[in-house]
Amino acid sequence: MVLFPDRFPLSINKVVSPPHSPVLPPFLPSSLVFSPFFPTSLRVCELSGDSIEKEGTHYMKKVQESDIIITTPEKLDAVSRRFTTDSKALLGSIGLLMIDEIHLLADDRGAVLESIVTRIKRLSLSVEVEHLPIASLRIVAASATLPNINDIASWLTTSKKKCVSHSFGPEYRPCPLTLKIHAVRAWGSDFMFDKHLTKELPPVVFN
Repeated sequence: MVLFPDRFPLSINKVVSPPHSPVLPPFLPSSLVFSPFFPTSLRVCELSGDSIEKEGTHYMKKVQESDIIITTPEKLDAVSRRFTTDSKALLGSIGLLMIDEIHLLADDRGAVLESIVTRIKRLSLSVEVEHLPIASLRIVAASATLPNINDIASWLTTSKKKCVSHSFGPEYRPCPLTLKIHAVRAWGSDFMFDKHLTKELPPVVFN
């Protein structure tokens, strides 16, 4: 999950992304953030329970001043639920919310992800934030394994902005992808079958 504020270049606003998935979404890889081609003036920080525990409560000020924030849905959920002065300032500054691995909605953590996205969407439509960046909130969600992409697009749509879905097939890959299916006979328990697959793998890869 990623958020951007008004000062971010190219009209992109504040970023939040889970450390448990790729550090940043595919659109903004970590290798690019720390490369010579990325603006060095950007301030990137992590928002998590560990970061606040190590840095102290004043760390929220550093988070608010950052251009890119990396966080988990659980931490952003906790921050937005308290709705203190710090959390109001943080949420109000969000102009772009980027979510990688959106298919995690069907996972155990899906309820938290759904609640925080819904909360931010509702906040963006509030009359109280008309003068803040979040009033012009944009959402970008990505997944490599999402069958019901149009349902997700409908859910992300608001009365202000319609979410448009885009599907990219293997023809967009820079290198061609060849699909081969290798059948393996069932082998005892799941543990034994897993060991059997480990032995089967080298011939498949190297032949």
